[in-house]
Amino acid sequence: LNLPQNKVVPSSIPELIKLIVHNFERARIDAGQAVGILASQALAAQLMQATLNTFHMSGSSKNVASGLKAYREVLSLSKELIAPSCDIYFNEPITFIEVITQKRVELVDIRVTDIATNIEIKDTESVFNDMDTFNINHYKMYELFNSHLLNIGMPISDFVISNTTFLRLTLDINKMYSHKIMPNDVCKAIMKDNLQDIICIPSPILLIPKTTRKLYYNNGTNQYKNITKLVPVYYVDIYVFIGRATEKIKERIGSSGSFGTDVSISTVYFNTGTIPILHQISIKGIRDIKNIYPEK
Repeated sequence: LNLPQNKVVPSSIPELIKLIVHNFERARIDAGQAVGILASQALAAQLMQATLNTFHMSGSSKNVASGLKAYREVLSLSKELIAPSCDIYFNEPITFIEVITQKRVELVDIRVTDIATNIEIKDTESVFNDMDTFNINHYKMYELFNSHLLNIGMPISDFVISNTTFLRLTLDINKMYSHKIMPNDVCKAIMKDNLQDIICIPSPILLIPKTTRKLYYNNGTNQYKNITKLVPVYYVDIYVFIGRATEKIKERIGSSGSFGTDVSISTVYFNTGTIPILHQISIKGIRDIKNIYPEK
């Protein structure tokens, strides 16, 4: 009954009470009634239709929970949803193509691990030596134009040699291009909360050999052949301030003593502090938005 829009005179209140009690009694389940079966039938009808509707999304890359999974989350009051989603409405008129090519690039959350194809701790001597002058020249060139960012108080070559190891991230240039990300953007994101502990040096675009095995047909038989081609990549090299890194490591492991000479401070720092949080470092976009799909 919509009481605010209906006038109820005092004489009709007793009849109204009888009507409410009557409807309540009708809604009650009789003794011995199979309540579980009735409830499951009512739920199963809706669940069956929701499950059938999932076939309309076959082949879609959408990460959504529907059908049985969605009902299970509701009934079990799940704290963490399998695939939380929301609807986004834009103020200006926008086409499907613009959503994919523009809005998705602006809004999707891109983490460091989303574009890093390889994360590796390397020996400094293996890449920073007189036999391979590329890294030496590249670092010195970066220092020349970005000394205000480094703030290391010594020549770059001396600082690098103080690290026995460094962390190298190999970045997927195709993903970076599609999301309009530059190597400097990656460095800024990594250094945002570690400005006093590390330096990050992005590389220019490089061509590195990549070998893949492909199957081909030759003289009536299938054979595998190694095919090597040059692929473009970006590198990001990370070095630590040894003194500050040592203090941070002591805080993490709860130690106040000194480390042995055989311990690589940079390696311990990367393994305990940098690598474990790379998947949490957001480069651009709105946090936790994994993808955007246009709908009518």
